Amino acid sequence: MRSIVTIRLCGLVLFFVLLPIPAVSAPLKAADFAYGIRLDPVTGGAVYRLYLPEAVHRSVVRQDLGDLRVFNERGEIIPHILRRPEESGLMETDVLALPFFPVDGPEKEMGVGFSIDITTDAKGAVLNARTRGVTGDGLEKAAYLIDAGKLDRPPDRLRLDWQGPDDSFVGKVSLLSSDDLDHWRMLASGVTLAALRHGKHLLRRDTIFIPEPPGRFITILWPRNARETILTRVEALVPKASTTAPRRHLKVPFSVAAGDSGAYVADLGGFFLVDRLNLLFGEPNSLTAGRFCSRSDTHGAWQQRFEGLFYDLSIDGTRFVNDAAVVGSVMDRWWRFEAVSRNGGMGERPPVLSVGWVPMELVFLARGDGPFTLAYGHAAVAPFDLDRHPLVHLLMREKNDVLIRQIAAGPPFSLQGESARVPKKPFPWKKWILWGVLSISVVLLGVMARGLYRQMNPPPGS
Repeated sequence: MRSIVTIRLCGLVLFFVLLPIPAVSAPLKAADFAYGIRLDPVTGGAVYRLYLPEAVHRSVVRQDLGDLRVFNERGEIIPHILRRPEESGLMETDVLALPFFPVDGPEKEMGVGFSIDITTDAKGAVLNARTRGVTGDGLEKAAYLIDAGKLDRPPDRLRLDWQGPDDSFVGKVSLLSSDDLDHWRMLASGVTLAALRHGKHLLRRDTIFIPEPPGRFITILWPRNARETILTRVEALVPKASTTAPRRHLKVPFSVAAGDSGAYVADLGGFFLVDRLNLLFGEPNSLTAGRFCSRSDTHGAWQQRFEGLFYDLSIDGTRFVNDAAVVGSVMDRWWRFEAVSRNGGMGERPPVLSVGWVPMELVFLARGDGPFTLAYGHAAVAPFDLDRHPLVHLLMREKNDVLIRQIAAGPPFSLQGESARVPKKPFPWKKWILWGVLSISVVLLGVMARGLYRQMNPPPGS
């Protein structure tokens, strides 16, 4: 009878061991994340936004930045969305051709102390231009007057084209601006324009950056040593909207790729929305053609993002550097540069990767009292479930941002620290169940052996 009870007891224990163990998930708390940032709201705001600091992009675990949450003062999770810069009205550019006119002047250099006479048509458009008070011999083309009166927004760059007696051209120009043709202010001085052939490559610098909004009239003072080269086209590059998310930059050292001396790899150390790339050469007078590739994890396939010519040259005392490569919006962390030609044009020292990136925008509902806490960095958190919060869809449809206020972000502080970013090893349930089954089997075998022994060796007199 006792043996039967023992067997039944062991069977009951085995039944409970083999039962499926339900997963119990505790509600997320800010303390579960690696780091936090305090957000102090403005009185009366219902919806807030901020551009994520570099620390957030660097410390999140997920490429989609899904391992972040916003908590109110009571520790409750409040709904939020993440918007890419193009969804927030990031800059796009219109290209508009501008009318321009050669300005005759004396052979001596012109400066800000001059005036220009113009002839206009009935609509006020400029027909021709001439330096005031200058007549007679000794005149030559000294400048070009650009009429920017038809622009409804100020340009931030001018792009020029020219034609000369040969393909090569190097000259320094200055840019002045005026509203009345009498009083001029300097916009840019000593800007190098160039078109040079280096081997089979054409190196061209044809864009002038304008640091402040110009007046209606812009004058380009043409170099005296390039009078035979004439300006043939002027284009104004006009941003469609002001840049609400300023581009930020990282410099990351390259290391030589394993097994390929002509390739270099770099880890950005986080997930940044990259839209510009460039090479910073380790040695002067370097030139190479190559391609940029990227991937989101260390084992994925490389995806080509850009191929072109990169250079940093000094010619006749003028430095020529290529423009940054435009790569769209890429959130990959690992980058690779492959030199197309292995002719030693980069020197022996590895280059440095220069990255231009724009921060993601966080928008959240101010439910509950502040201050709020932006918590980020968690190895086991899935992205925020937007479908459970209908108000989030309202935020996604809100395009003019009238209801959304900016919120100030404090410095990052530690919560759980780096341990929250490390994936936890899953509990070895299968191993424990196996050991439990084996242990119970041993107990059962022992009970059965003991019962069999008693049956074969009954006590004397039984």
